[in-house]
Amino acid sequence: MKSISQKFSKKTFQEHIRELRKYLIISIVLYVALFGICFYFAKEIYQFFALPLQEVLLKYGLHGDLYTTAITEVFSTYMSLAFYISIIFFFPFFLLLLFVYLLPVFSRRERKISLLLLLLIPILFFLGAAFTYFIAFNVVWDFFIRISLGSNTIFLPKVAEYIELVLNMMFAFGLAFQLPVLLIILAVFNIIDEKMILKFSKYAIVLAFVLGAILTPPDVLSQVVVASILLILYFLSYFIVRWVVRME
Repeated sequence: MKSISQKFSKKTFQEHIRELRKYLIISIVLYVALFGICFYFAKEIYQFFALPLQEVLLKYGLHGDLYTTAITEVFSTYMSLAFYISIIFFFPFFLLLLFVYLLPVFSRRERKISLLLLLLIPILFFLGAAFTYFIAFNVVWDFFIRISLGSNTIFLPKVAEYIELVLNMMFAFGLAFQLPVLLIILAVFNIIDEKMILKFSKYAIVLAFVLGAILTPPDVLSQVVVASILLILYFLSYFIVRWVVRME
């Protein structure tokens, strides 16, 4: 079986450059369009992300609005939201363009693995983001607001700081949910196999609870939920890696 580099060498350098330039132009136009759409709906996106905190604030009888102390803060927050959200939605399309670009040089096995990764990466990321929004946010905001109320201080959440924390948490959980992707890549390069995944499962259990403690406030139930999800992803990876290793 010829390597990818050997297959790629069949085309001239100019042909590669022309084809690569075409895909780069498509990528730039697509990202700019997505950024424009996200910025147009930036207010709605902001309200969507603010809703979990507002619900917890109202639960404790607090005012549900967020505050700003800088005249440009709302605009810069809208720009940040448009930038990061457009990247999130652009990335699956970028992977698809990359897959199409490399498709002619892939072997049958490489195409199957690439298609698997093409599907898993965005699906797992969006699952992590959804878990953050619908579960983690409520737990985290509730915990920290209770701490603030217990300290006899006035809680005035700032717009920019809140959105930055929201985006950081979503990216953290989105990346944490990429565990199967990481193990698949390691299996492709023959660094691990399905036996090693089972062999190191006891260490994975400890690491999952450590990450659960890091990613959530000191609440046992939250830590168990996060650790359980990470372990489900880890053992799901066993079956996927088993399929990848035996794939022809």
